[in-house]
Amino acid sequence: MSSKNDMIKNIFCKFFKTKNIKNFDKLKMGQVKGWDSLGNLNFLLKLEEKFKIRFSIEQMSELKSIQGIKKVLIKK
Repeated sequence: MSSKNDMIKNIFCKFFKTKNIKNFDKLKMGQVKGWDSLGNLNFLLKLEEKFKIRFSIEQMSELKSIQGIKKVLIKK
């Protein structure tokens, strides 16, 4: 999972133009500039592209934390 974790973190940091995030695994939507509902949707679309997966509409509306996103990616 560490390589997936690193990939998620790298995509997140590039997408939201941020660095040096403390407690990355505990981040939730709204804690980083630009991570609002639209930013979250676009971030999830980037993850879909990178990991060649599809989130359901329900998942996209519910996934609002790094921990939740990771749990779903582990299952896919």
